[in-house]
Amino acid sequence: MEAACPGTGRCTVWSAHRCIRVLTGRRALMGLGDKIGNAAEEAKGKIKETTGKATDNESLEAEGKGDQASANVKQAGEKATDAVKDVLD
Repeated sequence: MEAACPGTGRCTVWSAHRCIRVLTGRRALMGLGDKIGNAAEEAKGKIKETTGKATDNESLEAEGKGDQASANVKQAGEKATDAVKDVLD
């Protein structure tokens, strides 16, 4: 759904409550694929953790928690990068 961003009005695309800047001269849409991949990794980790709990498989449960932690660290890094980019804009 294309519309002006309700947050700043500067973005050209508003989707799923997030500002997404599209190609503007020298800057391209950055990290969208990574964000989707990290969200998928986190969801996969939650499934592993839940399955591990249901089957009393501590190894699978721990692996799921690890996947979630890894995805959360990556997401935090991306948020920091996005914040810096917003300040520079």
